Amino acid sequence: MIPDFLKSTSAEAVIQFSENDYLVVTIAAARTRETHTDDGRNFAVDYTNRSDLLERLTSRKQKNGPFFRKIAQGKALSGMAEMFISMAVQAWEKGPQPLTPMEAAGLWEDVHSKQEAALRAGGSADATILLDVALWSAIDAAFALACRWAPPPGQRISRLSDIDLQLFVTARDVVQVNSTADKSEGLNRFIEILKDLFPPPGSFTRRWEPQERSGPFTVFWHPIRFFADFFRQEKSRLWPLFGMLRLLKPY
Repeated sequence: MIPDFLKSTSAEAVIQFSENDYLVVTIAAARTRETHTDDGRNFAVDYTNRSDLLERLTSRKQKNGPFFRKIAQGKALSGMAEMFISMAVQAWEKGPQPLTPMEAAGLWEDVHSKQEAALRAGGSADATILLDVALWSAIDAAFALACRWAPPPGQRISRLSDIDLQLFVTARDVVQVNSTADKSEGLNRFIEILKDLFPPPGSFTRRWEPQERSGPFTVFWHPIRFFADFFRQEKSRLWPLFGMLRLLKPY
């Protein structure tokens, strides 16, 4: 049953997530989340427009996984709700779109930077927190790199076994130990396993190598390597563009 305050909206669809949680799809509304009070009850309502919702459903980005899950499990109350629920179910079953080389590189960059921050903390009071942050970043990256929707946080470690049993065992062991040294060793082991399963681009592989370049020009070296690797992976798409540019003549 649609709450009275939603009956007056010009909605194309209303989907109920739970007793007090709804999605309202309109023609042109901005994406917002609002709270309403009606007859002494509090409601949370996500507003979005049709084109935004369709774009998210068709692009199947990893970040939208929890949203798809809510829609797929929702209840159609009016309008085109059944169609949107059906599309969400199909998107959920297909899984997220494979990452582009740049998206994969961005994930590895995030994992690497968090690992480095944890290592720099050494034995300080922040070290344990930073190691946990780095581990969860690597766990999230594992699901994205494997083209799987990330489960709810409480199920994330156990569901790593769907990707690789060693990843699951290592992550479980890391969260159970209290020693900073043991956590750091376990995090390094987890990332090594992840690298074997989903090798990062060449420039990021070299970041973990002890013989990586150093010196005053290091800051320029990694961007150069990144774009070189990207060009090598995408050159089949870029060559036609270069050919078109050669045909252009100055006036």
